[in-house]
Parts: sequence; C-alpha cells; structure tokens
Amino acid sequence: PPYSYQEKPAFQYDWQSFRNELIMEWADWLTSQAETLAPKLPLLAALPDTVFEEDEAQYGVAHEQLAQAMDWNGVVTSVTPSHATYALEYPDQSVQYAFLRSLAPSKPVVDVEHGILTGETSPVDSWSAYVHAVVWDAAMSGLDASALPIPPDGVEVATVFTEPACLMGYAQACMDLNRLAPIVAAFQRQPADVAILWSRPSKIFNDGVPYLSSTKDAYDGCSFSGYKVRFITERQFTRRELAETKVLVVPETPSLHEDTFKTLQEYVFQGGAVVRIGTPIPYNERGYSRHDSIGTSGLTVHV
Repeated sequence: PPYSYQEKPAFQYDWQSFRNELIMEWADWLTSQAETLAPKLPLLAALPDTVFEEDEAQYGVAHEQLAQAMDWNGVVTSVTPSHATYALEYPDQSVQYAFLRSLAPSKPVVDVEHGILTGETSPVDSWSAYVHAVVWDAAMSGLDASALPIPPDGVEVATVFTEPACLMGYAQACMDLNRLAPIVAAFQRQPADVAILWSRPSKIFNDGVPYLSSTKDAYDGCSFSGYKVRFITERQFTRRELAETKVLVVPETPSLHEDTFKTLQEYVFQGGAVVRIGTPIPYNERGYSRHDSIGTSGLTVHV
C-alpha cells in the first residue's frame, strides 16, 4: 500500500545501500578468486546499459564502487537507427561510455557485446556509413575497445554480421581508429568543459524520477552543443575534482548527501559557474527536509 514504510525514502536509501554493500562483498570475493586463477589478466564486470533507467537502483549495482574494484570498465550496449530521432539514437550509446569513463578516467572502457543493430527500415547503401559513424561516436565518447556479439544459432536479428556492408563499415572504422589512435586518445584525455553532478541518493529517491531523465537531457544538450562532458560523482565532488572544469551542471536533483550539499554551497559562494534547475535540492540522502537551500551567485544560471 502507498503508506507502507518500505516506500519511504529513508528505508529505500538504507535498504539499497545495504544491498549494494552485499553485492560488493560478493564482487570482492569473486575478484580475489579470479586473481588467484588468472593473476595476469585484467578483470572487468560487463554491466548492462541501464544506468539511466528508472527503478534501476533497485536491481542495479553501485557503479562507482564497482568501477574502482575492476581493472577495466565493461559494458554491454545496443544501438539501432530504426526508431531514433538522430541517426545514431543519440545519446543512448554515448552517455554510457562517458559515464563509465568519468567513474575511473584512467581505466579502459570496453564494450564486450557492442550490439550495433542495423534495422530493417534502413537503406542498404547507408549501412556501412551508419556502422562507421556508430563506432567513431563511441570512441569519441570514451570507448577504448569494441567486441561484436555473434547471434546464437537459430536467432534471427539484424546485426553487423547480417550484411557485408555493415561488417565493412565496422572494420574500416576500427582500422581508422587504430591508425589515428594518438589523436583519438588526445581527445579522450582532454579535460571536460562541463561536469554533470551524479547523485546516487537522487537516483534512489522516487526511483530516479525526475533526476535520471534530467541528467540524460543535460548530457544530451551539453554534448550536442560541442562541449566535452563528464559526470562527477558526489564522492569526486567532495574531493574537489572540479579544478579543471569550467561549468558544473546540476540536473533536477531532489536529494544530496549533506557533505555534498555543503561543498556545492561553498562552490557557489566562491564563484563557481553553475547551471541548474530552479529546484533548491530540498532533501538529504534519506529524504529528510533540510533547512537550507542552494544559493546563487553572479555565475549561477537557472534553466
């Protein structure tokens, strides 16, 4: 029922935090076993591309903790042109790579099942260019390595392997990226112009509504305008990792840890450039109302 204590923000935050602690204990144990059996191989956990889906916090993992525990960051994505506003279904693929790159900038990002679907509505003569563009967009968004999934026997799905033109586009993109690797790497290492505040409490609060859609829209708008964009977690924010970032974007964020709120307040009053929704971040991580609201300065822009 709607009055159930299990639906309260405080319960949801504590329960999901405890569940993630158990997941990380299991992941640490699994990592230790793998390192014993294969000490020279890098470890990664391939996560689904669901980080921006509502309710994901209830069944997903603490991405930042897992990213720190692994040698590489792994993900499984899919992209198709058949029902997209843009040809590349932007930014569904790019935002996943940018997010993982932000969690651990020094670690490679690998798409272990890069599901590039062609779609039956696309003209055959454009498939090669489409696949080529998908791979390039992925690399410029932070992807370091791509592996194509091979459909199981008996499963009919339009993938890169369906048409020779698609496979040619993929191979050509990979050859171009390897040939120009130093240039691509320089783009990836370039400090971000814009940082989007990533708040796990807001992802938990009300199942991530409206925080997740607002965060994805912020990435869409900033990156589409040509800016290098990263996400900055609350932990990174309190460690003052904004030094090289020109603008902080705060999406519609209902809930923040108290330490993050204080650091953000300090950042604003010290003249940090902030673009944010007018919502004053009214709750702490457990959904309790706070008695202060985020201030503004001459470098605060409300949208």
